[in-house]
Amino acid sequence: MICAGYDFELKDSCRGDSGGPLVFEGMLIGVVLWGLHCATPGIPGVYTNLNDYQIRYWIKFVTNGI
Repeated sequence: MICAGYDFELKDSCRGDSGGPLVFEGMLIGVVLWGLHCATPGIPGVYTNLNDYQIRYWIKFVTNGI
């Protein structure tokens, strides 16, 4: 898992965003997993870390490598 959010801005993932992207410098690095609050400064959202080999393998497996 990886956490991401803002310290001062009201931007974050929220209800209904599960499965959405976490992008950094144009690269997909995570998928929305869960969070405690929506857009609360200092309380980051939690994402699946796509840098993990097992996660990438599972994604390729269930999507038949598309």
